[in-house]
Amino acid sequence: MQTFHNYQTQFVVTALTNLAEELDLAENRSWHAIASAAACLERIMYGEQPADIAEVVDGLKALKLCDPFPQRCGKFTFLLVDLAITLLEGVRLGLIDILPKLQRPPLPPVFVGIDMGTGDRTVYGGRHHA
Repeated sequence: MQTFHNYQTQFVVTALTNLAEELDLAENRSWHAIASAAACLERIMYGEQPADIAEVVDGLKALKLCDPFPQRCGKFTFLLVDLAITLLEGVRLGLIDILPKLQRPPLPPVFVGIDMGTGDRTVYGGRHHA
């Protein structure tokens, strides 16, 4: 089983979101399929298992993007959509595992005390005191 980290998946989600926004501005109807793939991958990143993965993959395949030559316009778009299809199909079939994005615990506030008369600076925060 291949494991993808959340920062690798976040790159794909960000690129798909940017592509969907550009297609929406150009009034291209394929923006919805791209945005759905980004949303589906983002839900997977947060530990959910979306039920509509098959429909999202079918929507991406329906775009019927063809591979341009290596130095032509559209190569990144083709590779991005192909990678999204691969990730979603792999998760659906159980071949790819995307590590969930872990939430950081909230940091305790830090207070800085300055004695204006002596210039003493003291930092108070949580278990640490300096």
